[in-house]
Amino acid sequence: MSDTKVVYIASPYTKGDAAVNVRVQIDAADIILDMGGAPIAPLLSHFWHLVHPRDYESWFIMDRAFIERSDALLRIPGPSSGADREVIWAEELGKPVLHDLMAVGLFLQETLMAGEVMANKMNAFEANVRLMHKIQGFSA
Repeated sequence: MSDTKVVYIASPYTKGDAAVNVRVQIDAADIILDMGGAPIAPLLSHFWHLVHPRDYESWFIMDRAFIERSDALLRIPGPSSGADREVIWAEELGKPVLHDLMAVGLFLQETLMAGEVMANKMNAFEANVRLMHKIQGFSA
């Protein structure tokens, strides 16, 4: 069995621009993968939904199962009743809820990618989150 830790990513989806929200989650997943973790990016179901639409609650059945199997949850900032519900589930299950990528790196107990490459990726991600908030009128 793998020692790779699984990190579920909870983030806004329906509030604001869904495409921007999906992009931010994919960016976070890419960084977590670079850190040595195994990210679960549930907003990838956005593309599945385009082909085979399902009701909103049916996605949460799958999300709950993913959270149960994950080692931690990363909560990306922004208003989201769905992501807030996922945080509650993680807390009920005793899973750590992390609020930034540095906390994820510490949780994974991996040495972050060397210097500038990782710093640039993390800065770009944080800039994308700020831009998402600005475009969509979210407060910081």
